[in-house]
Amino acid sequence: MTLAPVVQACQSASLAGSGVLALRRVAPYLRGTMAPKCIYCRSELTGEVGNDIRIPTLEHIVPYSMGGSDAFATMDASKKYNNDFGSSIDAPFMNQLPVAVMRHKLGLKGYGGTIPPIELKARSLDNGEPATIIIDDQGNVDYRFGTTVVTDEKENFTQRLVGGDPDRVRQILEGMLLKAKADKRTVYSLTGKVIGSSADIPEIAEIEETSTLKASVTMDGTVWARGLFKIILGLGHFFAGPDWTFSADGGDRIRTVLVCERSQWPDQSLRGFMAGQIPADIASLVGITPEVRGEKHHTLAVLPREEGLLAVVSLFGGDLPESVATLGSERGKLATVNGSLPPLTRVGVRIHPVTRETTWITVEDVLRRT
Repeated sequence: MTLAPVVQACQSASLAGSGVLALRRVAPYLRGTMAPKCIYCRSELTGEVGNDIRIPTLEHIVPYSMGGSDAFATMDASKKYNNDFGSSIDAPFMNQLPVAVMRHKLGLKGYGGTIPPIELKARSLDNGEPATIIIDDQGNVDYRFGTTVVTDEKENFTQRLVGGDPDRVRQILEGMLLKAKADKRTVYSLTGKVIGSSADIPEIAEIEETSTLKASVTMDGTVWARGLFKIILGLGHFFAGPDWTFSADGGDRIRTVLVCERSQWPDQSLRGFMAGQIPADIASLVGITPEVRGEKHHTLAVLPREEGLLAVVSLFGGDLPESVATLGSERGKLATVNGSLPPLTRVGVRIHPVTRETTWITVEDVLRRT
């Protein structure tokens, strides 16, 4: 099975009056009688050897490199989409400056055992050249300049000016020399001197040093939204179950954010906010105390309400922008019986990002704080 139902909806981009994309509701998902499905692409995870779209893999709902926990994870993710979304959604999300700074601050390594450097786009105030400021996880700062090649076609010759980091400039010039020799052409400096080999390059180079850089810091709203709603899709699946995940008024709307262009997102139906502070009453219900904030815990929960489910996401104790989003009217496993859920029903989780210690939030916990 492919992403056909979702892709069809993206192509038609037809919004119902309520703002919900008209997605076809799939057949009920019954663990034990049907193979589990990938929460991202709906493929049945049969474990078929050699078919990455059928092989289940462990997916951390809060990415492991952000301090996610093995306990708060699902096997309902195909190897293909786990890898693809890891590259196209998780990696850019991890590179957003607030996330990268917290990873450095807490020393959070990924599976590869490293913490990627923070990279900031910058520009020299001395000569206006673009640069990148690089900060490693030890706080060491370095910078590199982008490479520019300006070509000017004259009547009898071609003039090229190459600028950038010395090593990269040398590589480009050496390549130009080799190509010119192969074409039996002569290379001259701007002063008319014949350049016969790479040994002549230092003599023609004009070295400029800069000590003043201006960095620009921006947040990519689309990258932020996709990373956040990928977490929210896993959150809803973990606590509300597959009935919610594969319903038109549930997981399908969240999945649309992951696979469609931003202009085709069902904005009206995804009520809430992606970047703000959780209201005090909701924070109290899920146990976000000053101590929890101080310890930089992740707190995520799905709260059943009369009108449907509400997702609550607080990462690093709220040092990252917090989020609240409606999850639709489908309740899945969190549908109430006789107006109530069993007291020990899990509706949320708290994770210490450094130790990865996991604590569950139950209905009983929420009611006690009401």
